[in-house]
Amino acid sequence: MAFSAVAQLIVSARNAGASVGPFWIPVHGTDPALKLVAAGGKITSALGYDIIFAEDPKGAARLPFRLVKYDSSTGEIRAWVRVQSISSAYSTVFYCLIGDATVTTDQSDVAGTYAGLRAAYGWDGYPGSLITTDLTGGGRNGTAHGTVSASNAFLGSGAYFGGSNSYLDCGSDFAFPSGTAGIGPYTFECWFRFTGSFSTNYPFLLQRRSTSGGAKGFTIYVDPDFAPNARKLICNWADGSDHYSI
Repeated sequence: MAFSAVAQLIVSARNAGASVGPFWIPVHGTDPALKLVAAGGKITSALGYDIIFAEDPKGAARLPFRLVKYDSSTGEIRAWVRVQSISSAYSTVFYCLIGDATVTTDQSDVAGTYAGLRAAYGWDGYPGSLITTDLTGGGRNGTAHGTVSASNAFLGSGAYFGGSNSYLDCGSDFAFPSGTAGIGPYTFECWFRFTGSFSTNYPFLLQRRSTSGGAKGFTIYVDPDFAPNARKLICNWADGSDHYSI
C-alpha cells in the first residue's frame, strides 16, 4: 500500500497520570486532507477505508482501531485507537496514514481493538436509538432501565442517564478473577460527563453487587465532598467537561 499523506499524533506525558497499557486513545478532528479527493482532500474512499493508524510512519506496524464516524464532505474523523501503552515519563507517538486508491475494504478492526477485554461498550446510536451491544462479541449487552437514551458525547454518541434510577444492566456473566478478597486484579475505565451540579447525591459510574448477599461488590462513584474512602472515585468533576476514569 502507498499512502499519500501521514500525520503524526502525540499523547503528551503530561496528559498521562500514570503509565498504562493497553490504552484506547480517542481521535477526533477535522482536516481538509481528510476530505475526498474530489473535494480537495486525499481520501479516495467515501467510507474512509483508506485510513489507518500505525506505530510507524510507513504503516508497517498497524494499530487496531474502530472508526466511529467519518464525514467525507467535511473531513471529520472520530475513532478509538488501541496502543500498547501510554507513559507518564515520555510522549506516546503514533501515526495516521491516509489516501490509497488501491484500498477498497474496511481497514478498521473492532475485534482487535477490544481483544482481551471482558466487555466494551461504545454507546453508539446518537441521534437515533442507543446501541448497547458488547463490542468484544462476548454477548454481555446492556439492558436499559429508567430514562436512558443516546446523547451527543465525546466521540459523537454516549449513554445519557436522566433520573436517579436510570442505569444499564450489563449482566452477571463477567467471571472476575478470584482473589483473597473475593475479586482478583481487574481494571475498569470510562469516559463521563455531568450536565448538572450535585451536592449530596453521589452519581454512580459503575457498580457490581450480588443478589445473594454473600459475594463482595464495589461501587465507583463521584464524591463532591472529597470524603476519604478507598472504594470510591474522589473528585469534584461535575463541571460539564469530559473526564476519563480508570
